Amino acid sequence: MIQSETYLRMTDELEAYYSHLDPDTERLLTLLEEMCSCHENDSSYIRKAAMHETLSAECRIHLFRNFPFFFEMASGRPRFSWGGLQSPVGCFFDQKTAGEWLNPYVDEIEEDCREGYFRGWRPTGIDHHALGYDRILRDGFDTILADHEARCAAAKDERTRDFHAAVSRSIRALLHIQFRFAALAASLADSASDETERQHYKKIAEAAKRVPAKTPRSFYEALCAVLFCREVISSIEGIGVSTLGHLDRMLYPFYKGDLAAGRITRTEAAELLHALLS
Repeated sequence: MIQSETYLRMTDELEAYYSHLDPDTERLLTLLEEMCSCHENDSSYIRKAAMHETLSAECRIHLFRNFPFFFEMASGRPRFSWGGLQSPVGCFFDQKTAGEWLNPYVDEIEEDCREGYFRGWRPTGIDHHALGYDRILRDGFDTILADHEARCAAAKDERTRDFHAAVSRSIRALLHIQFRFAALAASLADSASDETERQHYKKIAEAAKRVPAKTPRSFYEALCAVLFCREVISSIEGIGVSTLGHLDRMLYPFYKGDLAAGRITRTEAAELLHALLS
């Protein structure tokens, strides 16, 4: 059973933060316009990677005193974000190119909806999927990055080379955010007002130094990797991924291993899951 005091502290802090959240939208959009001008002659792959690099460096990040994971970054995306486009920042290119892929179909989509053939407002689905958590948890992004760098070096044509180069740059951007969280957590641990607070941020710092770049060593680190990927990728893409995937199947080996080794109790695991889904 979740301790009510723990739950109240966590929810109170989250509510206080999000009720005064400044998404920093205008500044970030200005930076993206400047970035776009610098890359106007590059392929769409490279332009998208440049957007990820810009946001990974410029979006503010935040850690909570009573929340065990690292994920929050100000990118214009609201707290309860699922389904469809959620932020003009992450959706920068989506909106900039709507004349090519969305607007020509608006009338047809509206007609299909009226006739009952279709329920939606766009010809593509962007949120009804889950990230590739299985590979992330099995290999870590360092391994995935090395794979794409090798594919880029072996590419025989420019389009293929641009794709793998862009994926590599986007992964590095994602890991840059991870290590920003690690540095912030370490700083907050050093300036903590009491031992409980210091241990809280120290635990986050140790996890953020490892995942999702490397494979998780524990149930806690696996949860950190899953939530970080879902929330941060959604933030820099401006979408709300509508599912977390098969958490029970993916996380059970980590839970079972920790339980057997005495690294976690059933109650502690339940509290972590409760926080993940809050």
